[in-house]
Amino acid sequence: IVFMKRFSLWRYRFLCVFIFTLGLLLAFLFIGWPKTTKHITYGITWSIPYAQFLGVDSQDGLSAVLTEMNIKHVRLPAYWPLVEPSPDLLQTAWLKAQLDIVEKNGAKATVVLGARQPRWPECWIPDWALARTEQEQKDAQLVYIDHVFETLKDHPAISASQIENEANLRSFMKCRGNDNAFVKQEIDRIRAMEQSRPNPRPIVTTESGELTSWLTFAMNADQIGFSVYRVVRQPSGWVFRYTLVPPWFYGRKAALLSPFIKKTYVSEFQMEPWATTDIREATPQENNETFSVKDVDAHFDYAEKMGYQQIDLWGAEWWYWMKTQKGNADYWNAIKERVNLAQ
Repeated sequence: IVFMKRFSLWRYRFLCVFIFTLGLLLAFLFIGWPKTTKHITYGITWSIPYAQFLGVDSQDGLSAVLTEMNIKHVRLPAYWPLVEPSPDLLQTAWLKAQLDIVEKNGAKATVVLGARQPRWPECWIPDWALARTEQEQKDAQLVYIDHVFETLKDHPAISASQIENEANLRSFMKCRGNDNAFVKQEIDRIRAMEQSRPNPRPIVTTESGELTSWLTFAMNADQIGFSVYRVVRQPSGWVFRYTLVPPWFYGRKAALLSPFIKKTYVSEFQMEPWATTDIREATPQENNETFSVKDVDAHFDYAEKMGYQQIDLWGAEWWYWMKTQKGNADYWNAIKERVNLAQ
């Protein structure tokens, strides 16, 4: 009986300490007052397949964004099916052409390598690789990333290599063969190749801002980028807003993890409607439910209170499509104004 009383007392004390610690943690993450960050460097992600899906010229669109908006950083996905449409047919001219545009406009680029890439369907694995065993696919994937790196490693526009995109967010999409051990192998492989250069550039990977811990690849990557979405639409059509997540949440999360993570930045900040069907067929009302022109200022206001000076915006292909194909330059002009004001 005495033992049971002591055990119950121990459990009670432990529960009190746990609740107190959890309360302090939540208060640290969610309670505060934002400060506005000045001189933010805004970047974009530019996806050739998505631009083509929208029916716009990818080269012209990228040039327009860089020229008119004075964007200084571009994330360029090196999609495996485009690099190697059939076994051993490796081609990177299309990617070099994009890098040349970036360099011409005085900007820098992060090249994304791996099977999981920005834009739907998330898993960019050639059909011929999926027809092989999982180990054979992994071996072929390493050949592809090696080729892209070796072919373009000395291009002056490249400032970093990103390995996989939110590979740890498997609840959203799981790519065959992309287990944590293999992703770490990819990171370590490209790092070893980068170290042979006179001035090694950082190796980065990305995570979900709210839905992953950021720790899985923290010890392997030099930097962790994270995504920030303010409004999303569920497959059922229900619209969810991240109204309870304050702008300082991400910086404080990074501060808690600072013993393990060297640097964090915003790799994907929502500036496009969240569509669960063909975005080309979306009505203005449907777009406004997840991202209206009025939301542009609200999103930028939030971004400027996050405490980060490197923020890559998501949706540049869509702004350009709306302007050139739909005759609606409202988004383009509003985003252009805020990007230029930040510099």
